[in-house]
Amino acid sequence: MSAPDPSAWRNFPKPRAIKRGPPRKRPTPALFYGYPAQLIAEACAVKLSTAHAYKSGRCKPGASVLKLWLLYRERQVLTREWQGFIIKPDAIVDPEGNETNRNLLRNYQLMIQYYHDLARRTGDEREIERYYELLKAA
Repeated sequence: MSAPDPSAWRNFPKPRAIKRGPPRKRPTPALFYGYPAQLIAEACAVKLSTAHAYKSGRCKPGASVLKLWLLYRERQVLTREWQGFIIKPDAIVDPEGNETNRNLLRNYQLMIQYYHDLARRTGDEREIERYYELLKAA
């Protein structure tokens, strides 16, 4: 048996160079910066491990997760404490069905100051005490 001709190896095809495109841009974790992973997981309805991946930038959040997070971050989502309340364009309705319009909510602090001033003007201790009792009950 004769040895194979070493010149046959000279024409061996060289491996192709891997052409790579521009590097993938990882999502910046600045979107979730400063928020705990537990909060991200609850707001976006994802697992805690996924929330950690979003925070570190290992995983890119989907469009629905981004939309949920932006709504939550901009305080356009009601938390569990507000369960039963209904938000209308011009009013808020509590679970008992009482409707409070936007103007009344805006002027609530001003009204409380006015009532306090009225109670002080009378000088009657009972009126002032009644004012504080009303505030405690509210």
